[in-house]
Amino acid sequence: MTKEILTDEAIRRDVLGNEVKKAKNNDNKTLVWVMPIAAAALAAGIYVHVLLGVLIGLVAIVPIYLYFKQNQADNDVVFEVEHNCDFVVEIDTLSHIDQETVYEPHVQRSYTRGGNRMHYTKSVTVFKFYNSQWRVPEVETLYAWSKEMYISPKGLENTSLRGDKFYIVRRLGDAEVAYAYNTKFFTYNGKIGE
Repeated sequence: MTKEILTDEAIRRDVLGNEVKKAKNNDNKTLVWVMPIAAAALAAGIYVHVLLGVLIGLVAIVPIYLYFKQNQADNDVVFEVEHNCDFVVEIDTLSHIDQETVYEPHVQRSYTRGGNRMHYTKSVTVFKFYNSQWRVPEVETLYAWSKEMYISPKGLENTSLRGDKFYIVRRLGDAEVAYAYNTKFFTYNGKIGE
């Protein structure tokens, strides 16, 4: 098996896709609690009393403001990644892979009851390295740009062993790992380290 050449452009594409996914996820989390408050204000104004509706509406302004503020912050991050994605590539060794349960509201299609259902926790895959950790993005295919190494997150989990070396990508000024590439499958010819 030949190794895929990892380029700076491919890394930028992966990091951008990950940031867009995070921004959309933050959007869904905020809507979970903004929409019921807005609906309560509307219902109270129509069915109970106009003043009660105005009061609830005033209370609803705060979360709606926070929603738009978070949305703008997410858009700023996506814009920054699109136009100024400076990153550092390091090498780290895989210690182990964990499944963690995180609080993250999301809508999931319910096939048994029909329609969509709201869920608040979900299981995510986290690659733990000796010096960092990487939460695997929830996408159908990792490295979609690759001609030979496009793989599902579960496939990456199955092919990664303890002790494998990974290229760890971090955005400058951010301690969080943006993306990871197994050195068994990829060769990076750029600058590694600071």
